[in-house]
Amino acid sequence: RCTFSGNRALSGGGGGGINATDFVVVTRCVFSGNTASGSGGGVVLDGQTMLINAALTGNSAGNNYGGGEKAAPGSKVIHCLDNGNTSSWGAGIAGSGLITNCTIVHNTASQAGGGFFGLGSPATITNCILWANSGPGLPGESFQFGGTINPVVNYTCAQYWTGLLGGAGNSGSNPRFVNENGPDNTPGTPDDDLHLVHPLSPCIDSGDNNAVPP
Repeated sequence: RCTFSGNRALSGGGGGGINATDFVVVTRCVFSGNTASGSGGGVVLDGQTMLINAALTGNSAGNNYGGGEKAAPGSKVIHCLDNGNTSSWGAGIAGSGLITNCTIVHNTASQAGGGFFGLGSPATITNCILWANSGPGLPGESFQFGGTINPVVNYTCAQYWTGLLGGAGNSGSNPRFVNENGPDNTPGTPDDDLHLVHPLSPCIDSGDNNAVPP
C-alpha cells in the first residue's frame, strides 16, 4: 500500500499524485492533498490504465478537470473513493472510461459536475454512489453529473436523480452512510465513515453482480 500526499504538478502538468500511462495498474493507494496546475489533482489515467481500491481525498486540479482523477477513454476506475476533492470541472472524476463500484462524495466543482464531468467518449458508470457533491447554482442532478457528453449510468445511486440519463437500476435514495461527516463533523475529510448502514441502506444488494470485476 502506498500513499501520495502533498505533491504538486506545476507548469501546466497533470497528475499531482501520479500520471499513469498505458497498461499501468495502480492499486491499494491513498492520494491526499495533492495539487495540479493541469488536470487530475490526484491521478491522471492515460490510455489502458487501471486505478483499483484507491482513496482520493482533498486533492485539487484548480482551474482544470478532475480534482480526484482525470480518466482517458479505455481507463478503468474500480472500487475507489473520491471524497472532498476540488476542481473547476468534475471535482471527483472527469473524463471517460469505466467507473465501477466507486463512492464519489463531497467533491466541489466551481464550474460544473461536482461528482463527475464527462469528456470525449461516454463514460460507463455502474454500481456507484454519487452523493453530496456540489457546483454552482441551485442543487440538482447537475451537482452529480456534468459534461460535454452524458455517461452511461446503471445501478447507481445519485442524489437528485431525475431519470433523464436513463439506464437501469438507478435511484436517488439516501445511501445512509455510517457517519458521513466523521468525528470531526467536517465532510470531505479522511475520517468520514462512508460504509453503508446495514441493513438499512437501499444501496446494499442493489448493484449489478455481472459488472463486478473479478
